[in-house]
Amino acid sequence: EKGDCIHEWFRLKDDGSKEKLGCD
Repeated sequence: EKGDCIHEWFRLKDDGSKEKLGCD
């Protein structure tokens, strides 16, 4: 798994955890 993302996009869920949406 390469760490080639400039930004990682997350959504904060109702229970306080983060859901990864994607990267660019």
